Amino acid sequence: LLPYGALVLQEIMTAMQPSRIVVSAQGVREGFLYSLLEAAEQKADPLISAAEELALLRSRSVHHAHDLVEWTGKAFKAFGIDETEDEARYRHAACLLADIGWRAHP
Repeated sequence: LLPYGALVLQEIMTAMQPSRIVVSAQGVREGFLYSLLEAAEQKADPLISAAEELALLRSRSVHHAHDLVEWTGKAFKAFGIDETEDEARYRHAACLLADIGWRAHP
């Protein structure tokens, strides 16, 4: 379907000669679904929420994952490692996901 959509878009652009084109990173469907979420869910970080759910479903102990987040945060501070907000977020997600493959690789 994508090639047909691209062809239609090309024809529209040729016919209308727009001065600029704005493309959404998400889609209308995703925006609509997002609008249906409760305000608290809209504020939640999708990376951390997904990692949290995977940890809950697949790790041996989600509590261990949270302990690992706290421990690595303290370790980084003790070693003088300065994290950006994004780096701390990625570390948090990595800690939550650290044990999800234990069944495959005990």
